[in-house]
This record gives sequence, C-alpha cells and structure tokens, in this order.
Amino acid sequence: MKVLKVAAAIIEKGEQILIARRLKGDFAGRWEFPGGKYEKDESGQEAIKREIKEEFDAQIKVERYLCTIEHDYDSFHLSMDCYICSLCDEKLVLHDHSQIRWISIDEKDIDWLPADRKVIEAYREDAKRRKTMWHEILRKKQALSREECIEILKKELRGVLSVNGDDGYPYGMPLNHYYNEEDDCLYFHSGKIGYKVDCFKREDKASFCVMDKGFYKDDDWALNIRSVIVFGRIEIIEDEKVIEDICRKLSYKFTSDDSYIAEEIRRSLSRTLLFRLRIEHMSGKIVNEK
Repeated sequence: MKVLKVAAAIIEKGEQILIARRLKGDFAGRWEFPGGKYEKDESGQEAIKREIKEEFDAQIKVERYLCTIEHDYDSFHLSMDCYICSLCDEKLVLHDHSQIRWISIDEKDIDWLPADRKVIEAYREDAKRRKTMWHEILRKKQALSREECIEILKKELRGVLSVNGDDGYPYGMPLNHYYNEEDDCLYFHSGKIGYKVDCFKREDKASFCVMDKGFYKDDDWALNIRSVIVFGRIEIIEDEKVIEDICRKLSYKFTSDDSYIAEEIRRSLSRTLLFRLRIEHMSGKIVNEK
C-alpha cells in the first residue's frame, strides 16, 4: 500500500484551535487540521510552515511536536506528523478550504476526516495529561518564557540528563547537547553501549536540566541564575545523514575548526550513538542565590 507522509498543524489561539473544511476531492466538506505533504528533504517544521503559507498566506510559529498519527485509507496509508502551533498573522486567506472555524477542545458533532479524528483525540489526551502532570511554577514572576528557555538551551554547552535506573533509582549524567529548532528536540551523542543506554532503551522517559552561568546585579554578592528543565521521551536516531549533520552542528558549539571537526567525524562517527529527547514539557525560572 502506498504511504503518504504529511505534516499537520494544531493552531492554538487561547483556549481554541483552528480547523478547516476541505474544498474539493474525495473528502470535500469534511473537517481537518491544515497541513499537507512533505517535499524532498524537508523537516516536519519546514513542511508545516510552508503548507500554512500556501494554504492561508500566513506565518506560524511551531511550538512543539504532538504525535504521529497512522491511518489506513482505502488506497493508501497516511503517516501524519502533528505539531502544536500559533499564528503570527491575524488574517487568513483561504486557498484550499471552503471554511475555517475556531473550536473548543471538547466541541462535538464535527464531521472529521478519519485520521484527523485521531488527531483531536490525541490532542485531548495530551491536554488532559499536561494539566494534571506538569506542575506550574509557583512564583510566576520568576518564570522564564519559552523563548528564554530555548535561548539558554541553545547557548549553554552542557546539562544533566536524568533517566530511570535500576530498582527505581534515578540516574543523572552530565552531557553536551544540541537544541535543534527544526524539530524542537534536544540531541545527545555517546558511545553505543553503556549503563545510560541500557536505561533509556528500557524506559524512554527522561528529563534534562541546564543552568546558565549567572550574573550579578547592582553590586549584590549573590548570583542570579536562570535554569531550564525539559521532560520528554528518548528516541535513538538511525539515519546516518542525520547523525553526521547533528554531530557537526554540536561540534560547532565548541570550535569553528573545520578540519578538526571533519577528522573527528571521520574517525568516530561509526562508533557514535545519537539520540534525541523529544520535548513534551519545558519550564524555566530565574533565582537569586540569597
């Protein structure tokens, strides 16, 4: 059966999400989340940004990955990568849809496309889980924005990755990291065997914590430190091109010596395990050490 790979956007505005009604084709008149097919060598974020521009003449910001939906239609198998997004433009121009609506998460009686019905179910489950699972920062004035958190992840060289170890004991280790804007994931490299690898192969849930170097304010002796903690699930990367690309980008955080980087990749790539933390929740705060 033919496999169709697409990306879809769940565009949020406050407590509502955007849905669109198909204009033509076999599913004309039914509702879906906007998006479309990948083009060659596109990442999920690149694909969904391009599709929304084509469909609505609008720019979006991709906030995070939600899930991948698999569904068998009569003549093809659909694999749909779904991303939570927000609009950068207020005005939407309809090119491929007859109508759009902003709906609440619990709105009923919508004539969904079959695969998109799975998307809304996954979105509801995610919202329910996030509401009960992730604790909000109590001191709101100390909270960092998502943009500030990402800035720290991009700038700092290393943090502590914690996984579930033996007998329920957590296992934390310092690791270099690379934050990839294209898929909103954190990437790490290591040897192909070892205790940490055994741990996350057994249980993929993990957290990663990063602190910046801090700063002093107004002759105060106490440091002001910003920290970020990320929760998510670990995935091992098998694609050799992706492994080489991410390892090269990670190396450039430490040195701009192209010849050194090329030699290290040539010598060590075959022995390198690359894995990523797909972000499910992220928060950050600033504290004064007094």
